[in-house]
Amino acid sequence: LLATRLVSMIRKELSKEIEIADIFAYTTISSLGTHISVQSEGVLLPSIVIENRPARIPLSFSQERLWFLDQLQGSTEYHIPIVL
Repeated sequence: LLATRLVSMIRKELSKEIEIADIFAYTTISSLGTHISVQSEGVLLPSIVIENRPARIPLSFSQERLWFLDQLQGSTEYHIPIVL
């Protein structure tokens, strides 16, 4: 998680895109700094934005299947009614 945060901070502050694997490949600050300085300013990945969600979110195909099987015959196959 710390490596992900570091990559995010580098992207935000320096406008440079590096991979998480680079954090582990260049294990010292000086080697990582050298690697970042030779990186050209490429295309940054788009940031994640919050969008409005509808009141009803459609079910996935797997969820629809489970709902259908539950309505058809009950869902005892997906629960453990007795412990062996």
